[in-house]
Parts: sequence; structure tokens; C-alpha cells
Amino acid sequence: MTKADKIYDIAEKILHETTGEGILHENVIRLVSELRIQQSALEIQNKELRKTQVSLDKSRKKYLELYNLSSVGFFTLNKELIVKNVNLEGIRLVGRNKSDIINAPFVLFLTDDSQIIFSRCMKKTLETWDTQECEVEFIRKDKSHFNANIKSRIILDEMENFRGFQIAVKDISANKMVEELKKSQKRLNEVITELEQSNSELQSFNFITSHDLQEPLRTMGSYAGLLKRRYKGKIDEDADDFIEYIISGASRMQRMIIGLQEYSHLGRKNSNLEHFNAEEVLNVALFNLQYVIKECHGEVTHDTLPVIYGNKEEITKVFQNLIDNALKFRKKVFPPRIHVSAKKENNEYVFSVSDNGIGMEEQYTDRIFEVFKRLHPIGEYPGVGMGLAVVKRIINLNGGYVLVESKLGIGSTFYFTIYNK
Repeated sequence: MTKADKIYDIAEKILHETTGEGILHENVIRLVSELRIQQSALEIQNKELRKTQVSLDKSRKKYLELYNLSSVGFFTLNKELIVKNVNLEGIRLVGRNKSDIINAPFVLFLTDDSQIIFSRCMKKTLETWDTQECEVEFIRKDKSHFNANIKSRIILDEMENFRGFQIAVKDISANKMVEELKKSQKRLNEVITELEQSNSELQSFNFITSHDLQEPLRTMGSYAGLLKRRYKGKIDEDADDFIEYIISGASRMQRMIIGLQEYSHLGRKNSNLEHFNAEEVLNVALFNLQYVIKECHGEVTHDTLPVIYGNKEEITKVFQNLIDNALKFRKKVFPPRIHVSAKKENNEYVFSVSDNGIGMEEQYTDRIFEVFKRLHPIGEYPGVGMGLAVVKRIINLNGGYVLVESKLGIGSTFYFTIYNK
């Protein structure tokens, strides 16, 4: 019973017991005064209550805003681990509609392995009544996965009785990716170090081997030449042929070793990179091949070529080897006609070197770029099978590609790309 109620009861009792008008009037005035005082006190209390209610409403609104706009997903679970509430980030994380989340088992959003981890975490949370933490993997509706850190705590009611769980979910996929990248980078650095050491050893081996191999070849070639000069025509035709085979084999082996040395040295001059006009290096290549071109009555034409970025010496070798290859595999009845052009595609230039030579079957278009691979018997055409392998290695080292389109008896077109830097 409030004070106002008590006052009204007293007033009513006095009115019934009192018979004098004076006394009645005095008591009524006193009661009215008490009621007014009490009414003022109640109005003050009501005003304070309204302020408190407004403050509570603001706090509740602010809490809901923080709850929904948080970068952490929050899930409220009951004792059976059924979702009873979820904030906006939680909805976004699991990639489902809120209606699909509410009243659904929380484990429905986890992978099979993570369901076991989550169950253990909840069990420990209930046993200790302390916040627990674990890492799980979620699976969205679109079947995509993400890794998350989970923090769980229990929820109590007004009587301090267990009511459910509050789950905080933080997407750590980016952190996982960074950790994996760091591990990959560390392993990559280790592999690079191993490759650098291996490459250094291979370079030393290549130098020593090529040097040591050339010495006996030079000796063998010199003595074979001496035999040729001294005994040619003095023994028999077979002996003369055998000596020629020795000289030819030694010479060819020496050219192969020199070709391997050149091949192994490619890419070491990447520091000598510059901008230059492709026509400039093409002209150098044509100057180096001028006698071969003149001898076979060849003709080399070209379109306007662009300014490119790279190593001038190595790009010169590309043009020179491709043009030399076209001159070498020309038709015997027609003089060679070679045309060089270039066009820009996206962020690179595509160069082409076309000829009217003997061409080749499509099945051999990849094989010709391998070291020492030949499509014709030794002696039928000059060379040791290194020219196109050198072209491919130079272009690959510059981040481009090389390929050939060819038709047997019609001709070939070699394409290679160089980035437009």
C-alpha cells in the first residue's frame, strides 16, 4: 500500500468518526495538504522514472546498434545449442537468411570435423562457466568455407540459473592466409637458396666440363687433321672417310659444347635491360647474316617495329636465330622470302617471322624447340639443334612465349611475345 492510499484511508476514517464541522474542516484541509505533498513527490518520482526509461531506451538502442553493427558475429544459443538470436555480422558470415538461422542447430553451419571441436568447447564452457575459445571451419550455403575463431560464454537468468550460450565468431581466414603465405614464402626462400646454390654448382660444373671436354676434342681434331694431311690417298678410300668422320665428329661436338655454354649463360645479363627499337636489333641480325642471305639470294622484309624493353644482345639472337633457321630450311627451287612484323595485344607485343620454306608437320612443332632435337639426319642441314632452343629460353626468361605454325611444303611462321613495359 502506497503512502497516498494510507492517507486516503485515514481521511475516510476521520470523516466517519468526526461529527463537528470545524474539526471536519480542519482535518480535511490537513489531509488535502498531505495529499498534495504526496502528489508532488509522486510526480517527481514519475519524472525520474521517465528519465530513467528514456535513458534505458537509449542504452538499449545503442546496444542493439553495437550488437548489429559489430564486426564480430554474435549468436545466442539455448541449452540445446539451437540459435535463438543472431546479429547482422553473424548472418553475413554464415551466408544465409536470418529465417534459416533462427531455430537451427548451430552445428549445421560447421564442417564435420569442426562440429566435434565445437561440441568439446561448449562442454568445457558449461563445466567451467568460464569463457572458452576454439578455431573451427564454417561452411556457407554456397558451399564456400572460412576459418573462424569462436569465443563462448554462458548466459544466466535473473536467478543466476544457466539459460544458454553467447557465441562470438570472428572470421580469421585472412590471418590464416597470411600465415600460409608466410610459410610458403619461407619455403620459397629456402627453395630459392637451394636453387641458387645448385645453379652455382651447375655453372661451375658446366664451365669445368666444357673446358675439359674441349681440350681433348681439340687434340683429337688436330691429330685427325694431321693424319688427313699426311696420309690422305696413301692408304685407301675407307681410311680417308674414317679420318673425315673423326674430324667432322670432333668439330660437331665442339660446336655442341659451345652451344651449351651459350645456352647456360642466357639470362645472366638481365641487368643490361633498356628500351630500344626492335628494328635496330633486327638490322644487327641481318648484318650478321648478310653473306648467307646474299649467297641464297634471300630477301628479308619487315613492317614498322615498336620500341621494346629488354636485353638488346639477347633479342638480337632471337631475330638472328629465327631468320637463320628460315634461311637454312629453305626450298631448293625458290629463293627464301622472310617477313618480320609485330602487333600490340593488351600489354605485350606479338612478333612474327614468316618464311616460304619447307615447313613441317604439326606433330613436330613442339619438338623443334628442344635442345639438340633435329627433324632431319645429321649432315643434311647445318647446325647442331641449338638455335630454336636458345630462342625459346630467351623469350621464356623475359616472361613471354614462343610457338610456330607450319604447313609442310608451304612455310612456317614463328611467333614470340615481349611485354610492353
